[in-house]
Amino acid sequence: WLALSAKLKENRSDADAKAKLDALVATMSREMAHSGLAKEVWDQLGQTKDKGVAKALLALASPASTYKEATGAQDELRRRMSARLNQNQTAVLVGIASRPAMTLMCRESAKGLLAGLCKRLDKAEKRTDDEAARDVSELELLTDFATLFPEVISSSGEPLVSALAKAHAAADACNAEAQLLLKVVHAASGQIAAESKEVRKQLVSTLCQSCCGKDAALGKLAAQCLTTKLLAPALRSRTFATLVSKLRPAIDGKAGPQQHTALTALGVLGKRTPDAFGDDPKELLDAVKGCITRSSGGAAGSQLRARCESQCLAVKLLANEAIGSTGA
Repeated sequence: WLALSAKLKENRSDADAKAKLDALVATMSREMAHSGLAKEVWDQLGQTKDKGVAKALLALASPASTYKEATGAQDELRRRMSARLNQNQTAVLVGIASRPAMTLMCRESAKGLLAGLCKRLDKAEKRTDDEAARDVSELELLTDFATLFPEVISSSGEPLVSALAKAHAAADACNAEAQLLLKVVHAASGQIAAESKEVRKQLVSTLCQSCCGKDAALGKLAAQCLTTKLLAPALRSRTFATLVSKLRPAIDGKAGPQQHTALTALGVLGKRTPDAFGDDPKELLDAVKGCITRSSGGAAGSQLRARCESQCLAVKLLANEAIGSTGA
């Protein structure tokens, strides 16, 4: 609305901008309980020459606004428009100003939520089931917000990375929390990339540990995070080379959770960042093929199931690497 209004003010004869603005106002008005009044309010907002109104609307629409900035913008918008609106229109304006404002989950909320989680994860094994369930519910909410509005994580890098490290250290006791935190990292990777070198270094270390662990779901999410903007360009090649070298022994080893995690993580890298395998990936890929052709040696029961899982993951890895290397 702000962009179209500014465009129309520059050129009142822009029929295309006017048509798009009218359609947008009609859509937004229909979403309000009193659509007729809402359209009147939007018309008044469009007619005002007060630049403070546009500034307040911009603050309300920005996911990066703090709680104080958002609520302050609501008050400022109501104050500046009070002389142009009647009582009923002012009530609708309050509703319009409340809809986009990030007051439920703003930057301070996200940071406070993660800081509180860090403290509770220090004693993760002593949490009651209800306390653990509450932590998971809060993280599910944070994950949804970070996916839609990653800017809410823009000042939470340190507590986020700390919480992830503690969840990783707590292993099975915090598996659900670790998965959700990894999803937050992936969603807000652009914001976390701007954090300090120390924060990013700790994060990359934890991600690599997850890739080398025994939980394939965590390894997959961690590898996905490593393929984002988190890694500085100058460090990507060295980081991936080190990670691949640490994963290689698991490929040659016994079928089981660690091999499954290694194959899963490498499958992600192969598809998303094929250059992670280096200039000559033949040796690595040959080892992966060995997971498929290697004799089961009379294995039965759980070991046979582990061998079949390794074969499936190896086939998927090779397919992902083929897709990634061709840029498909």
